[in-house]
Amino acid sequence: MKKILAAFAALTIGASALMAGGNIQSQIVPVSYDTDNGFYVGGGYTYIDNDVLVDHKNAITGLVGYNFNKYIAVEGRATVITEEGVKDSTGVLTGGNWAIFAKPQYNVTEDIKAYALLGAGKAKYVDGVVVDDDVQFQFGAGASVRVTDKVDVFADWVRQKDNHEADIVTLGAQYRF
Repeated sequence: MKKILAAFAALTIGASALMAGGNIQSQIVPVSYDTDNGFYVGGGYTYIDNDVLVDHKNAITGLVGYNFNKYIAVEGRATVITEEGVKDSTGVLTGGNWAIFAKPQYNVTEDIKAYALLGAGKAKYVDGVVVDDDVQFQFGAGASVRVTDKVDVFADWVRQKDNHEADIVTLGAQYRF
């Protein structure tokens, strides 16, 4: 867990430092997050650390969201584990998570946004046995960095809070319509 949080902090600080750099910043045309109302989609690589899984699991996450204004959005996510060891007897991937979040957000700079994720979701992990697939509270935090007028890269962490806690770290990109 400490390694996950340290990696997340390093990525966020590194992205902030890159955007605040000397010559690089002067060549980037600033685009304000103020006009980002509307739908967005995204995806990324996800790392899952669950106390039930024998090994940490690699996964992919897809997301769709809607920005009501620059301070609040709603976002739905689906994560599917891509490891071989989590298929049922028919060969179908059975591990993953889906969730819906309220997403309060704050513009740290014109190009950097910090946000929280507060919501509920359903997690199911198979490692010899099905584990807690009831709808449970989930929460997290993250940051995104604007790279073009329509594309952001982001890093975030989500904690699944159920009988078997899981930490989910996602690195990805999203596109605003």
